[in-house]
Amino acid sequence: MGEFCGMREMDRLIERGRQETHPQLRHDIYQQAERLIQKQALLLPLFHEQEYRFARPEVQDFEFSFAIQSVLYEILSLRR
Repeated sequence: MGEFCGMREMDRLIERGRQETHPQLRHDIYQQAERLIQKQALLLPLFHEQEYRFARPEVQDFEFSFAIQSVLYEILSLRR
């Protein structure tokens, strides 16, 4: 498949993360990759989108997921 980003250590972490099936181990591998990105200044974000969600007081179980950037509508309910 070739190199992902041209840095052997990062390519190794990416490949390990893609192959790992255990969620906590995969998370740890990607945390290592993020630390490497930060240490080597491989990425400089120039823009970070902000999203807002508002709910009235009677809305219960309001949760916002940052992973999928969405409101979890399936668990919402209204207090009467």
